[in-house]
Amino acid sequence: MRYKHALIALALMLPVVTPAFAGPRVVVTPSPSVSASPASSPSLSPSPSISAKPKSRISVTQIPTVVVTSQTFTISGTVKPLITPSPSASAILMKVRQQIDTKWQTIGSTKVSAAGAWSIAIVAPAQLTHMPLQFIYGASRSSLFDIRVTTLPAITVAGPGARISGVDISRFQHSSLPIDFPKMATSGVAFVILKGSDGLASEDTVTRSFALADTAAVRAAGMYVGFYHFARIPRSNSRRVVIQSAKDQSVQALARLAELGGYSGYTLPYVLDIESAPKTSSAASVTLWARTWLDAMFAATGRRSIVYSYRSFLAKKFTSDQDAVNYLRQSPLWLAHPGHPENPRTIPGQVDSGVGCYQTAWTLPDCTATWSFWQYTSKGDREQYGIPWSPTAGQPCPSSAQYCSLYVGQSRKHLDLDVFSGSITDLVAMAQGTWVQTPKPNPTPSPAPNPTPTP
Repeated sequence: MRYKHALIALALMLPVVTPAFAGPRVVVTPSPSVSASPASSPSLSPSPSISAKPKSRISVTQIPTVVVTSQTFTISGTVKPLITPSPSASAILMKVRQQIDTKWQTIGSTKVSAAGAWSIAIVAPAQLTHMPLQFIYGASRSSLFDIRVTTLPAITVAGPGARISGVDISRFQHSSLPIDFPKMATSGVAFVILKGSDGLASEDTVTRSFALADTAAVRAAGMYVGFYHFARIPRSNSRRVVIQSAKDQSVQALARLAELGGYSGYTLPYVLDIESAPKTSSAASVTLWARTWLDAMFAATGRRSIVYSYRSFLAKKFTSDQDAVNYLRQSPLWLAHPGHPENPRTIPGQVDSGVGCYQTAWTLPDCTATWSFWQYTSKGDREQYGIPWSPTAGQPCPSSAQYCSLYVGQSRKHLDLDVFSGSITDLVAMAQGTWVQTPKPNPTPSPAPNPTPTP
């Protein structure tokens, strides 16, 4: 990316089977307010008829479309209008039924609050299956919902600094020889972020071909997958031009996301790779472009996109007003900063000399950065991760090298390596779309870095 202007991929959904299932555990939870959008209701087998006419309407306002095996997930909603409060009415429970084989069975129930709100937690079954569900309240029944249950890749903490390890890949890691993704997985890599789209049409055509092939291969190898969009900022500070450019490129990224299978239980949020802009572009224009793109992605998917960039670009090309800081900090930061995670002197976001701070939306008062992913080198060993490479011109391949070829034309030390800042639980939450940026204190002014280092 910053080091090679690239990264690739996205996610195909796993095939779904429907074995018999004895029913999940159900845990009743309190029912506060609900705010998620209602899910669509696919066509399913007809449910048993209910003779009485509905006395109330059930609204399901929060329900996932994909969950993972053994995951506890929450479904919530409201009932309108409410049945008149009475001793008998208070005993009416919201029941959830699951279609198991060809029959519908009640798998749990929960109370409905005086305001009509309800919430129920369900543990997904251990098998790979569908969960056709319906909700019953008195004589009323909801639409039918179909939740896909899938498995997640296993995560190991095998990266430097006792962190979860990942790589990012673009066309610069590709050649006439295939990448050995199973080898990459066995090397300890838990996630692969692929270049998914590019704001330049000619580059996007090349990106698409690799993304389509790599996505399936990464999943088959048992790793989490993510994608990024390489932003192309227009050579104009016109508000109209900037907004339209960002909207057009968000449409492009969303179309690619859909083409690659959309979000699933093991797909990381789409990344905005924003690392270059015309010299004439103002900070206000770059910030407006980024916010427009991020807004469009969030409105369409309900997930905050990751922002990828490097220290000086974030400090110089984004405005520092509190509104922009508060907005940008909602997104996870993927920071490019050369160093090594095992070196305590390398602190992502700080000036390498340790003097002064880069002031960005993610900078904290102690001069550290609230980062989620750290791209710590662009010189990873391709041999270690199953990526073909070539020796120096005129030199033979080492006898011990498995992925060396005279015809690849790319050097051995040419691969971006990354680590994740959080725990396995955090990465799973990010892949499932439930991750939320932990609130951090607002940054306070610090001396500007001098001299200005390069990323």
